[in-house]
Amino acid sequence: MKTINGVDHTIIAVDDLSEGEIALTRLGFHLTPRGIHSAHKGTANATAVFKNGTYIEILGVTAPTEWNTSLRDALAAHRYLYGVAMKTTDAAAAFDEFAEAGIGAEAMNAFSRPVELADGTHEASFRTTNIAHKATPGAHAFVCEHLTPDVVWRPDFLDQSNAVVGLKSIIGVAEDLDMIAARWGHLSPTAPKVEPSRVTMDFGNAAVEFMTPAAYGDAYGPPPSTEPSLAALVFLSGDLGKTRAVLEDADIPEPASLTVPPECGAGITMRFVPA
Repeated sequence: MKTINGVDHTIIAVDDLSEGEIALTRLGFHLTPRGIHSAHKGTANATAVFKNGTYIEILGVTAPTEWNTSLRDALAAHRYLYGVAMKTTDAAAAFDEFAEAGIGAEAMNAFSRPVELADGTHEASFRTTNIAHKATPGAHAFVCEHLTPDVVWRPDFLDQSNAVVGLKSIIGVAEDLDMIAARWGHLSPTAPKVEPSRVTMDFGNAAVEFMTPAAYGDAYGPPPSTEPSLAALVFLSGDLGKTRAVLEDADIPEPASLTVPPECGAGITMRFVPA
């Protein structure tokens, strides 16, 4: 897809936003102040933004609405690594490209959320286009055009106590890797790398990778009970010593492994590797 030019962010769905904020702060993520979305969305979020132009978003439901039905369904199924947003510079062009390819889900959306900065409240504004669920099994996926990137990647929030400088990989689990390669492969700028136990879609600044349940179990621990689904995030650390110290202070089991289990990571597995 010509209109996709990288991974933008990933969405962690949480049952309780306050508990999610506490969990991620304990792991050394410097979260931005909570943002409240419009009433029709019925959601609120917080983010941790990184120097390589990616970020993570924790998203919670404030009131049930038609818009957040799929989010509530994911929470009910314990699919906490909910979605992937791809970068685009033109959500309208992406909508046209997806429609031509038969993978578009709906019309382009435009929305904003308030962000508190030192000089007052600003609006973080976006345009997004969803990708049809059949095209990205295991995840809610869409493209995100940032109209106000300076409000999102705030310089005063880029430094993370755990030394994370960006996302490296978003890890999913699927038994049928050929199906994953065929569907997700339409989105990546290069052909998927298919191996016996994994398939990797490289988006330039980060990758989306699916593994068989057995391979995931060997690498990350027990796989999710349903597949295909996303399950883990791999972060780039600029200082693994600092990362390890944060995990030790947080009483993470086996901090030397640089892996955080789901019960300590807002429902998902996290791993830290050198940048």
